[in-house]
Amino acid sequence: MKLSKKDKKKLIEKAISSNKPCANCKLKLKKGSVIHYGYWFKSLLTILCSEKCLKKYTMKENFKCQCIDKACNDCKYFNRETMKVITKTHHKKYMLFGYVGKVWFGRCSKFNKEVITKGNICESNDCFEHRDKRDKNKTNKSNLCEAEVRKNLVLAELGRPLTLPLKVLNRNCEFSMKWNEIQNKWHGEAIDVTEIKARNKAYSKAYNQRPEIKAR
Repeated sequence: MKLSKKDKKKLIEKAISSNKPCANCKLKLKKGSVIHYGYWFKSLLTILCSEKCLKKYTMKENFKCQCIDKACNDCKYFNRETMKVITKTHHKKYMLFGYVGKVWFGRCSKFNKEVITKGNICESNDCFEHRDKRDKNKTNKSNLCEAEVRKNLVLAELGRPLTLPLKVLNRNCEFSMKWNEIQNKWHGEAIDVTEIKARNKAYSKAYNQRPEIKAR
């Protein structure tokens, strides 16, 4: 059950007074923040983020959850044909796999076979490839070595040069969040996202001017 307007207001006010950060940009929540309901547990899990980050955070969360679910509905090989509303009175084979509500019928272009699927369901298909190009271009490249991430966090704490470009390291969620905390510690808390981007740009520019980087 979703929260009432009164409960939403109380939750947001409490989060602001507790200096809780936005789920997306990690900056402190301000007046006008909104509540986002989680992709999987829409009635149970509530996430707070600033209004301008809502769309970006929702897209990011949906993509990550769909890559975990690996359902045909979100696969680039699935071609939708017809949509039917399946109720409990329909055949048991639909009920067995949880296909109740809006269900898509179509074909898999990879294996050339008929497929039944729906949104927000876990199918764990090993052949899954997300329809969004980020699946290959970003997700796989973000799998940095944990030791390398920890090493660079220590270097950042000491104010020493990083061993990898900041753009590459920021693909790791843990590094990105800790990096902002370290920068706030060294330079004071950032006012908004623009200031964070300006800091990162300045660091990247200095990084690229290092002799060993130029020599590559």
